[in-house]
This record gives sequence, C-alpha cells and structure tokens, in this order.
Amino acid sequence: MVLRTNLSGNPTFRELLGRVRDVTLEALSHDAVPFEHLVRELHPVRDPSRNPLFQVLFTLWPPRASLDAGWDITSLDLETGAARFDLILEVDDRPEGLIGRFIYNTDLFDARTLARMREHWQTLLHAIAADPGRRLGELALLTDAERRQLGEWNDTGRAYPHACLHELFEAQAADVPRTEPARQPRGA
Repeated sequence: MVLRTNLSGNPTFRELLGRVRDVTLEALSHDAVPFEHLVRELHPVRDPSRNPLFQVLFTLWPPRASLDAGWDITSLDLETGAARFDLILEVDDRPEGLIGRFIYNTDLFDARTLARMREHWQTLLHAIAADPGRRLGELALLTDAERRQLGEWNDTGRAYPHACLHELFEAQAADVPRTEPARQPRGA
C-alpha cells in the first residue's frame, strides 16, 4: 500500500502517528483499486528501472502464530542478487523483540552508509521512546559521536570568538600570505 504522510507544521511524534493512522485507514478503504489503475490516474514519470510510485518500502511483519510443541518455524531468505526497490526496511515482531534488516540497491548505497542509517534509525527510535510528545524537528537523529564530531568541525569560536564571516575570511587571508605576485588586468 502506497502511503504519503504530511509532515508540515513540525508535528509531535504523537500527532504524526495520528496522521499516519488517518492516511492508512483512508488507503485501506480503497484497497480494492488495482495498482495499475492508480498509476494511470496519478500519471507519474515512468522509468522501467524504477517503481512508479515509491522507491522506499517499510514492512512490519506481525508476530507469528504459536505452534504446538515439537514444531518449529525457520525463515529462509532467498538472495536474488537484485533489489526490487532502492531501500527496504523489514521489521519482524518476534517474542525476543523486534528484528530488522535492510535490503538495498548497491548501486545507490554501500554497507557503511547503511550502517550509519541503522545507527540513525536506532537513535531516532530511542528519542521517540524517551519523549513521543517532542516535535519531529527536535528528535535526535545523529549519534553522540557524530554530534561531537560536528561540534569539533564547527568550533571556530576558540580562535576567533564572536567573529563574523568576513572577519574569519580576513583572518584566514592574513594567516596565509600570497606567494604569487598579483597579475595586472589586461589593458592596464
């Protein structure tokens, strides 16, 4: 089911859940509409290498039914070597907790990028669990290590406290003397 959610107005996470619920219920009321009819009505730009309506998929698998004693279920992942979408996050609700995995297009993402994305996802979930009443723009996404790194990169205040951009530029120009004589403009 293709869903689009309005994030305008920087809602709280609780407000976002309400919006997602409303959009989902509306979509479910039209679940008999064939996918191709929807594509025809919306007129998206068609590209044979991409899904016409979405490139990112989130799937939450419900808990498995309990089995009689002596029976066991084993999942089997079949690797096709090709991703059907740019990015898929599958979450499986199991008795021991939620288990997730990313499936991704290796032409677009690499393992390091997905590892960072997983860390950001976990950081965001922890922030939501700690305070679901916070606005989306206030929820943490970066890990503590990434915030520290950004702080170090952006710490220009030690050398030039309260400096304006033009003052920082002038200070840098003064620190790096010109090594080549200035050229005269033509016709001068």
